[in-house]
Amino acid sequence: RCLRPGVVFAPPPPPPPPATSPPAASLRGRQRHPPHTHTHCARPLRATTDTPSSPSSSAPDNATDDAETSSSRRVGVLLLNLGGPETLDDVQEFLYNLFADPDILRLPDAVGWAQPLLASVVSYARAPTSQEGYKAIGGGSPIRRTTEEQGRGL
Repeated sequence: RCLRPGVVFAPPPPPPPPATSPPAASLRGRQRHPPHTHTHCARPLRATTDTPSSPSSSAPDNATDDAETSSSRRVGVLLLNLGGPETLDDVQEFLYNLFADPDILRLPDAVGWAQPLLASVVSYARAPTSQEGYKAIGGGSPIRRTTEEQGRGL
C-alpha cells in the first residue's frame, strides 16, 4: 500500500483501556462481536536513519557512505492475493472455500456451526453466475498470473 523510501513499519499501537463505566447511550451502537484484529498489519512510522532506502531516492550528490548504505540493505516484498479459480470448473470450489472461511465471512458464534452448510448453499447457487463472469474474462481468474507478473517485474 504505502511503500515509500524512508518509511519503516511497526505493529499497530495497543487498543485504549476500556472505560470503567460506559454511558448507557454508548451501548446502543456497540458491535455484537469484537472486530477482527489484524495484528500482522503494519503501520508506517518515520525512519530513524538518514540513510536513503534506495539508490533512486532523493539523496544529495555528496552524501557520504556509512556502514549501512542503501546498496547494502536488503528489501523484501511480499505479494499476496486472495486467489481465484484457475478454470471454470474451479469456480464452485473456490466460492465454497471463500464463504466457509471465518476470516472472510464471520457468522455469530451461535450459528457458526452452520458456516459449511451456508458455504455449500451459496457456492452452489452462485457458481453459474460467477462462471459466466469468469468466462467473459478468459475462463478463470487472472489474479495469480497478474501477481506472478508483478513479482517478476520487481
